Amino acid sequence: MKKHVISGLAALSLLALVACNEETDAPVFNSESQVFTISVANKDAVPTRAGRPLYSQAYEQDIDFVKFTIVRTDNDGGNQNQIVYADVINTWMTNSNVIATADGHGRQTTIELKGENKLVPGTYKAYAVGYSDGSSYTDLTTDLAGLAVGEQFNPISVVTDGDAEEIFAGGFENGEFEVVAGKGFSQSIVLKRQVAGTYGYFTNIPAKGPKGEDAKYLRLIASNKMKEVIFDGFDQKNAVNGKNSFNSASEDYFDGSHKGYEVYRIDLNQWFPSGDTNANDMFDAGDTGWRKDPAITEPNVSFETGSVFGGKFLVPFKAVNGTNTLQLQLLDESDNILKYWNVNLKTAQTVNVVEGADNNEVAESTSVYSILRNQLYTIGVRAAGDDGGENPDPEEGDDTPEDLSKGQELIIVVDGAWENIPGMELD
Repeated sequence: MKKHVISGLAALSLLALVACNEETDAPVFNSESQVFTISVANKDAVPTRAGRPLYSQAYEQDIDFVKFTIVRTDNDGGNQNQIVYADVINTWMTNSNVIATADGHGRQTTIELKGENKLVPGTYKAYAVGYSDGSSYTDLTTDLAGLAVGEQFNPISVVTDGDAEEIFAGGFENGEFEVVAGKGFSQSIVLKRQVAGTYGYFTNIPAKGPKGEDAKYLRLIASNKMKEVIFDGFDQKNAVNGKNSFNSASEDYFDGSHKGYEVYRIDLNQWFPSGDTNANDMFDAGDTGWRKDPAITEPNVSFETGSVFGGKFLVPFKAVNGTNTLQLQLLDESDNILKYWNVNLKTAQTVNVVEGADNNEVAESTSVYSILRNQLYTIGVRAAGDDGGENPDPEEGDDTPEDLSKGQELIIVVDGAWENIPGMELD
């Protein structure tokens, strides 16, 4: 069988895409058709931009390429675990053969195998990765090139030198499918986000510490940080697929006996350059001179007046025994902790671990919990997308920044469309 690499709209005929009915423009297949529908997941997960910064939980998508492979899984003819078909679908966002999904939130394409590309009877699995041009993941391009016809298949993993980047992968949801002589099939391949996300959206931030110290930063720290994302175990829900910790935790938890990793840092002076102008010991909507942090250069990303925001993608990781997974901290200019909030889940979660991922034997709780693939962990709600216009204050009701003036017990109710957005609490 041949390997096909699709290059630009002019070469789309190489995909041998299905014929269309002239009246309905709908695909037409016969009883022996071998058909795959490839989509970037939108029912369980927000379709979104690979490589983007994390500003909200809104619906967006901008993927440049999808690498699609089929792997023989039985041992008939000595071809077990051999790649028998491979394609790269370019220009995913503008390709005329990639259409909107039925719910309107994502994009999909349909591929029919014909001629020498048709699969002979046997058992197979599908494997696909959706990624952005210029991805910062180490060796991604090399690893994807290795998914070639005739090669032995091994699930790939990608390495980051620092922050995680959004990326998608998936396969046939039941793991394998069977090809029977003289019979066709239609299989759906759904790509889902392989990293996690977290953001904090705050208002009424304390401007002073307990001894009158000036507050300078809000910082979120995590108990662990992984280097590597494994693209495998797509049938596993609530999954950890990260491995190889950085093993360089240096940021203190408030109790001084644990250390973690900085996830994001919000410079309050960048949002409130004139400071606490109404002298109420809070950074809030009443302070004159509030602005969006100039470091957020996208003109259409807007926030409520008097709020601040920070967010990052994370490589999923297993909980660390005895250490709160996330802690939000208010810091002075020298990074002394003035105030802190442990960030808790409302209920403990069930966790699965992808083969090859780091697997600490830790009992999950509401405070010590794993960070899971395709889940969004939020404090406050920023529902607005990246098209809110130049006005820095979104429509009323779109956003709910978390009020940090309420003390140590804050319950957070979160809504969204990732596979799961756990309800979280500030303790």
